[in-house]
Amino acid sequence: MSEKITDPSILSDVEKGAIILSLTPPDLAAQIVAELSPLELRKLISAFQKIQNAEKDVINEIIKEFVNTYESLKEIPPLEAEEFLEKIMDYVPPNVRELLESIMSQPEIKVKLQQLEALTPKQLATLLRKEHPQIIAVILALLTPSKVAKVIKEFPPELRIEVIKRMAILESISADRIKVIAENFLKEMKEFVGEEIKIDGTKQAANILTSLDKYTSEEILSYIESENPELAEKIRDRMFTFEDIVKLDDKAILEILKTVDKQTLALALKEAPKEILDKFLKNMSKRAAQIFLEDMEIMGKVRKSEILRARRQIVKIVKRLIEQGIISYGEEEEEEE
Repeated sequence: MSEKITDPSILSDVEKGAIILSLTPPDLAAQIVAELSPLELRKLISAFQKIQNAEKDVINEIIKEFVNTYESLKEIPPLEAEEFLEKIMDYVPPNVRELLESIMSQPEIKVKLQQLEALTPKQLATLLRKEHPQIIAVILALLTPSKVAKVIKEFPPELRIEVIKRMAILESISADRIKVIAENFLKEMKEFVGEEIKIDGTKQAANILTSLDKYTSEEILSYIESENPELAEKIRDRMFTFEDIVKLDDKAILEILKTVDKQTLALALKEAPKEILDKFLKNMSKRAAQIFLEDMEIMGKVRKSEILRARRQIVKIVKRLIEQGIISYGEEEEEEE
C-alpha cells in the first residue's frame, strides 16, 4: 500500500489541481477536462492515483491555497451577479426567465442552505437527528422536495411522522429566526463534514473518462494500464458506457424508458448491438415495441455522429439515475445487497 501524504509541499501543481477537480461536480469537471490536451489528461489521471493517499489536513491546505490564490486576484473587478442577470433577462426563454427570477427573489439564507443539497441523504439525516423536530421541519422546508424525500426515508418512523406533521403546519417564520436556525446548522454541518473529507479519485477519473470520446479515454486507460494495471482495472470497473446498458436489470431499463426522450433513444439504438435493443423492447408492451421499431425504420440512415451524440445523452441520464440512487449498477448494486 502506498504511503500516506502528510506534507502538501511534495505535491505537484497537477496533483493539487487533481484534488480541487475531484471535489468538483462531474459535469463541471468534464467541461474543464475537455479543454486539456491528451498529454495533460494523462498527467491528470495519473495524479488521481497519488492523491487518494492524501491526509485530511493536506487536502484542507490545498483547498486553502486554492481559495487564497483566487482571492489574491484583486485586480479583477467584482462580479455583480444581480446586475448581469438583469441585463440578460429580456433575452432568455420564458422558462429560464421564471427560474432566474425565482432564484433572485430568494432570501440569501435560503441560497446558503442549498449547500445542504451537496450532502448525501444519510449525512444530512445524521446531522438533523440531533435537532428538535421543529428545527428539522424548518430546514427541510427550505430544500428541494426530492432531497427531502430521501432524507425523510433515513429517519426512524416516529421522527418521520413528527417532522411531516410539523412541516405541514408551517406557514411563516420571521427571517431573523430562520437566519439564526440556518446559520447555526450550517456551522454544525461544516464541523461534521470537516471530520471526514474523502476523495474518491477512482470514481472521479471514471466519470471524466466516460465523458470523453472513446478514442481519447481508451488512449489514456491504455497508458495507465501499462504503468498500473490494477488502477486501470479499478477505473474501468467504475466507468459506465453505452454498451454497459446490457448489464442493467429490467427495473433500471423501465426507469430509463420513463426518463429518456423516445426520439433520442431510437436514435441511440440505431446500429446498436441486438442484445441492447432487445433489452429495451422486452420492457415495452408488444404494441409500444412495434411502434418504436417502426419509428426507428422511418428514420432511415442517420449519421454516425448523431448516433454517438444520442448515446452520450443516454449515458448521461443513466449516470444521473445511478447517482440519485434510482437505479443500481456495479459497486452501488453490490452495496445494496
